[in-house]
Amino acid sequence: MTKPRWLLLLLILWLAFALRLYRLEIPSISGDEAWSWAVAGWSLPEIVSSDAETNPPLYHILLFVQMRLAGDSEFGLRLPSVWFGLLALAFMGRLGQAVGGWRLCTAVLALAAISPFLLYYAQDARMYGPALAGAAGSLTAFVLLWQRDDREAPRSLWLWYGAMSLTAVYSHYYAFSVLLAQAARVVWAYRRDWPRLRKWLAAWAAMAALFLPWLFIHLSFLDRKASSRFEEWTLAKLAEIARRTLTAYGGGVTLPAADQWLAWLAVGLAAIGAFGLWRMGKRRETAVLSAVILAGLLFAWGVNPIMPFFWERYLLVGMPAFALLSAAGAWQLARRWRWTAALSAAAVGFVSIVSLQNQFYDAAYLKGGYGRVIADIENQAQPGDVILLNNPLQGALYDYYGRDSLPAFVVDRGLLLDPAGMEAHLSAITGGASRVWVIETGNRASYDPEQKVRGWLSQRGSRAYFYNHPAGGELYLFVMTAAAGELTPAAAVLNDEIRLNGYRVTPTAARAGETLLLTLAWEGLVEMERPYTVFTHLIGPDGQLAAQTDGQPGGGARPTNSWGVGAAIEDHYAIRLPPDLPPGRYTIRIGMYTWPELTRLPINAPGQIVVDEALELTAVTVVSE
Repeated sequence: MTKPRWLLLLLILWLAFALRLYRLEIPSISGDEAWSWAVAGWSLPEIVSSDAETNPPLYHILLFVQMRLAGDSEFGLRLPSVWFGLLALAFMGRLGQAVGGWRLCTAVLALAAISPFLLYYAQDARMYGPALAGAAGSLTAFVLLWQRDDREAPRSLWLWYGAMSLTAVYSHYYAFSVLLAQAARVVWAYRRDWPRLRKWLAAWAAMAALFLPWLFIHLSFLDRKASSRFEEWTLAKLAEIARRTLTAYGGGVTLPAADQWLAWLAVGLAAIGAFGLWRMGKRRETAVLSAVILAGLLFAWGVNPIMPFFWERYLLVGMPAFALLSAAGAWQLARRWRWTAALSAAAVGFVSIVSLQNQFYDAAYLKGGYGRVIADIENQAQPGDVILLNNPLQGALYDYYGRDSLPAFVVDRGLLLDPAGMEAHLSAITGGASRVWVIETGNRASYDPEQKVRGWLSQRGSRAYFYNHPAGGELYLFVMTAAAGELTPAAAVLNDEIRLNGYRVTPTAARAGETLLLTLAWEGLVEMERPYTVFTHLIGPDGQLAAQTDGQPGGGARPTNSWGVGAAIEDHYAIRLPPDLPPGRYTIRIGMYTWPELTRLPINAPGQIVVDEALELTAVTVVSE
């Protein structure tokens, strides 16, 4: 290869390196990354124990070393994934050279350097980096062995193949799909050639001997994690897995839904690449690359019913094959019509720019927001506050970002199933607190599907705050008291479905920075299909919104579509007055709206003031110091 060509390849690798380092430390670590940090903080015997992780321990052993050498900052935790991502690129370039020479090598490196899917997980402190590098190295060595017809291959190439394959499977179980695709091709090609097949069987037996001890250690843990959702074995599920995976391959995981069709440009290039390589006589290589992608989809579909869930990142190990086929597609088009090279580059570049723009700068796509959740609490904390972590899986996240300034407790989800146990547990951990912060992350169905924690708090206090942090969980604040006194009659009907029978507000005069307590007495008139959201607004003398608290009734635990006819609900809210609120006479208005349309329900309240479908309840006075 000439010097200019080497310089071009080095330039592409430098671009890939710069993109993978860019803003590496900016996003808060995610829940999965926090778990990796926690596991890597254990001793080595604990890391390789059967209860440590769903996947094999190689990554956490490497992170164990990394943390002791370079610390545990966001940058330090993610840096190993950057190096593994670059190693994977180097293997992809070698694979491209083996299949199509230096031009295909250059094309696949350029495509992989800016691939949103590869970039996203090159900045993720999880095991996907070594799994990807191992899969890319294994596939490259396999193709080189295949091209040599395996009999002339040096022992070093076999050792490379074994080492990379073990790196992949010791990082993530889905890497087995790459080995299964290779095995299928070998067994089919050499089904009548025992001497050649025997060498491959010997290599796989040696790898199995090195992996099976770990599998036996981990088998009991996997059995506990397994589920039995055999209804998931449908062609529709296979189609969903294929669609989600190919969309991620082509455009990453940060494309808006409306733009995801753009990802299929790369899928089209991959199809063209497979056809073109086949026509060029690269039939073995084409078959292997295609088999890796297909085997990954079938593997994911096959294990999906017995594993808790599927995510596109599990099949990152198939990305080297997809990237090479996509690069081959652009290369094939350029060989026939040179102008298509620029067009293909522009299309791939545009998709990457859109996806990477979201990944780096759009808060809705940041992989972790927990640090911002804790900062939000710290900025508003007061003496007497308590934090409840409603989902034990966020314990590692709180250990990483939490502060010692406030007491924090993990809610025991097992006790939520027993009313007496829940009462005793929540009373014990919130006893004496004036305000309670609740952080909820992840899939609520796995820890508090009926929202019992917020329901319990809303019965004893008033919800003052809610914020859905992008990618970081939900944050709630409850003031542990409610409005006192007799109800003031209201008699207002919302959308012919709900009646407001009365309300109470305390105090009626307050200083800026203090909290107004509001109780709304609702009654269900019909069976409702939708959960409506309540808004409570404080309107200033100038008619502008001065403060508000929105949310579903009962802290979210009593949605309107669960009420039934005749249901009586006392709904408590706390409206926090801004610390710079000017003195004056303010008005409380309330109502309900649909989400996400934000359409307010019509209000029928004869003799009462209704403004823009908001019922005016009463006036309160903000007094000066």
